Amino acid sequence: MTSEIDKTVEYLRNRGVGEIAGAVSTGSGQTLQFPELETILELPYDNLPGFGDPSIPGHSGLLKFIKGGDGVWAIWTGRRHFYQGFSFDEIGYYIDISNALGAGRLICINAAGGLDPSLSVGDLVIIEKFRCFIPIPGHPHELDGSPWRETSKTFADSIGESAKSCSIEVGSGSYAGVPGPTYETEAEVKWLRKLGCNVVGMSTVPELIRGMDHGMKAVALSAVANVHGTEDKLTHEEVVRAGEKSAGDIGRLLTALIG
Repeated sequence: MTSEIDKTVEYLRNRGVGEIAGAVSTGSGQTLQFPELETILELPYDNLPGFGDPSIPGHSGLLKFIKGGDGVWAIWTGRRHFYQGFSFDEIGYYIDISNALGAGRLICINAAGGLDPSLSVGDLVIIEKFRCFIPIPGHPHELDGSPWRETSKTFADSIGESAKSCSIEVGSGSYAGVPGPTYETEAEVKWLRKLGCNVVGMSTVPELIRGMDHGMKAVALSAVANVHGTEDKLTHEEVVRAGEKSAGDIGRLLTALIG
């Protein structure tokens, strides 16, 4: 894996990518636009050595480097998942590449299910802490997802200020990362609520942990795609549509942060 990372970094360096300030990953339907920022490079994942397309509807598999007053950021549109059979190393591959390029900050954006009944579809939630229910080698894992892991408070505060500057309302809460691929049953929803989780999804936690292993300031931002208990049945297509709906606000927030 290390040699593949070196190859990818060399590939990007040869195409004009220098040191980067941070990295962003997005989930289902969240293809972000940054018309006010300069695009340094844009290319599909298939062009990267050892990477390949995520093969999930709504994950376009596109890497974009954009530049603002805060420097150059890598925007990874689409991610790998545990339920696809990918290992911790394979899921975190894009983070390894970003870190090797100099990124000190990481934002993992996802479309999540709302566990808190006070949430509404389209709400944005900055994740202050999370529980991991996905087995990761070398990291504590128990039935209840213990222990709680906290994201970077200072970076979360910066994201909150950026949202405020462009009149985007964001909340804060906790995230449960589950293996998937099936959506949660009613019993699982009650259990996760009892554990204190506000939103739930099938990604993000392995990436946050990988970023933290590198010493990066890591934060997650969840866009609520549905609220458990208010719909009869959820489909992936609905999650993608909800992700597309929130993409505009997320793009404006990141433009404020990076620009």
